[in-house]
Amino acid sequence: MEIFVVIKAALQSGGEYTLVSTEKAFSDKAKAEEYIKTLPTVWVEKINGLDFYCERAIHIVELDKV
Repeated sequence: MEIFVVIKAALQSGGEYTLVSTEKAFSDKAKAEEYIKTLPTVWVEKINGLDFYCERAIHIVELDKV
């Protein structure tokens, strides 16, 4: 079963740190696309006092049913 995961990646402006976080997962691609349309896909964010260039994207993941 495929799921659609929204992931945020952030690179510090100086390039020293990289952060990645999973925001949300959907079983329906259309719902994931609708969610991501409500948020910026590229932006600058201050995290722990440091400036990061951030990007959000949808990744397709194969979910294993055990």
